[in-house]
Amino acid sequence: MIGLLIHTAIATPQFELESQSYIYPSSYWEQRTVGTFSLQQDRWTNSLRIIHKITDQKHQIELQGWELYYTSQRAHFTLEIGNQVIRWGQLDLLSDLNIINGIDQRFGPTIKPQWASIPTASIRLTHRLQDWNTSLIWLPISARDSISWIGTPWGILSNDHVDALLNEAQRWSGDLITESLIQDILRSIQESLPNTSNLFPDDQPVDYGDIGLRIGKDSIAYASHIYASWMRSRRPLARLNPELVRFIKEERLPNSLELGVINDILEEPVQITYPRQLLVGMDLSTTLSVFGLRAETCFVSNKVRPMTYMQGSTRPYISGALALDYAFDMNVLILETKLFSVLEPVSNPWLEANQSVQIAGVGQFSLPYSFQLQLTGQYDTSLQDGLIQSILSRRITDNWAISLQAMMLYGPESDNPFTYSSGILGQWREYDHLSLRIQWNP
Repeated sequence: MIGLLIHTAIATPQFELESQSYIYPSSYWEQRTVGTFSLQQDRWTNSLRIIHKITDQKHQIELQGWELYYTSQRAHFTLEIGNQVIRWGQLDLLSDLNIINGIDQRFGPTIKPQWASIPTASIRLTHRLQDWNTSLIWLPISARDSISWIGTPWGILSNDHVDALLNEAQRWSGDLITESLIQDILRSIQESLPNTSNLFPDDQPVDYGDIGLRIGKDSIAYASHIYASWMRSRRPLARLNPELVRFIKEERLPNSLELGVINDILEEPVQITYPRQLLVGMDLSTTLSVFGLRAETCFVSNKVRPMTYMQGSTRPYISGALALDYAFDMNVLILETKLFSVLEPVSNPWLEANQSVQIAGVGQFSLPYSFQLQLTGQYDTSLQDGLIQSILSRRITDNWAISLQAMMLYGPESDNPFTYSSGILGQWREYDHLSLRIQWNP
């Protein structure tokens, strides 16, 4: 992966252009070019991000994110209205409170953290009185995660999974044309899944939208907030057609006497819903000697939990998380850990555990000769999957910088992606990569 980043700033407007080429072990390649324009003037904030993607199969241009909102202040009140990113919680990597915006998951862990949150149409009214503040949020249109489902490197079923399924199905029993039938079913599934690349989600039910409330205190000694929300899940609850699941489990295709079943599968191969859920939680940030301390806890009434063969369900969920920050000289260490539990465990969890301890860390180090090293790691103790990323960078001149990046994903092997016992990072374990990026800032 080779990239070139150009950033130009003229007074208030800013323009950024980044081009990166990806080559994966499976011979799949991809070229992404992202252009970002931002402008803040008076009470208006505008940020537009457009992506052009080229693969060996197609190319497309789409709007990845558009932040445009208006801010008005009167006495102790602040009103923000428009398409915006609103952050809840204190943790950076393992937060369960940061649910206002959908998350862009189409590029897996390769997306920049600052681009992961999708701007959402919302209205936020904030009242501040000394150290105390209260924020009320209303989203007329529920936010959704943006997901690659089938046939991409960072999809729930990647290119390799689809190819393996097609090859395996050739041996299944049945008297219909195997390849054409499976292709029709896959195409029908793809068309039934939500188009998450749209600026505004489609097929949204008309209701009263989503609401959220945050009450807290931000002082010099500490900051703490209480959260409550009644929102639709950002993650979809997906359920494959039960007849389709039956054929996959039995490793056979429908025969000519089951044409009615085939029509039912093609008509509704997968059911997608976004159930409502109640969230209550609390966070805290303070200092403890030389350490920064951040903590979160939350309860979700019915969190979406995926099950094998894409048979999702909802369950009550509780979590607690803690982060420690330590800065010395020109170096920074951040360690986050989260303990969570599904209060009514699902019988056959898929890509996520019923309970686990997750660990994540970031280290930024200044090295001799003006080199900078950043190390990032993440691990799930139950699923035994994770990633390790290293970025070595150096600013050559005031205008030029170069960086070398390596990413490794790991998890146990599996023959059947529908019953994979590890997590999504393990599902992507074949997509390790190296990258080289060159930056220029005028």
